[in-house]
Amino acid sequence: MDDSAPPAETAKAPNPGLGKDMLKLTEDWGRKISAYFEQHKRFPEGKKRSAKVKVALVLNRLGKVVSVAVQESSGDPSFDDAAVSMIHRSDPVPAPPSGLTDDQFSFSLDVNFSHRKSRMLTEAASLPLQGRRTWCGKQPPQPLTG
Repeated sequence: MDDSAPPAETAKAPNPGLGKDMLKLTEDWGRKISAYFEQHKRFPEGKKRSAKVKVALVLNRLGKVVSVAVQESSGDPSFDDAAVSMIHRSDPVPAPPSGLTDDQFSFSLDVNFSHRKSRMLTEAASLPLQGRRTWCGKQPPQPLTG
């Protein structure tokens, strides 16, 4: 390569592993904050059915909620309000890992309300810390694209 060539001609190709590293950091953090949100979820009083609400949220570098809005309604304002309230109760969430350097992070999150699961979570919350079970298999928040 010619040392006198302009920098654009001597620039190295991006490391393809960096994107995978960032994706893994985002997924790991997403699972962590999803579990954190789950701890703050409350089933709407007097409701007997299950529902799903999709919320869009933006978090800053410190884990503070910048904004939250219903992206896809459950069709029942009680569930929609409960999903938004869950996010506000969770504020602030665990901060992003240092490898994620953006100032803000936009996510889309499905909030599933299941009457049976909600009752089990409430019972688990009343146990002493050493007796609590960890809920696995939750879908982490998905970064918003586009």
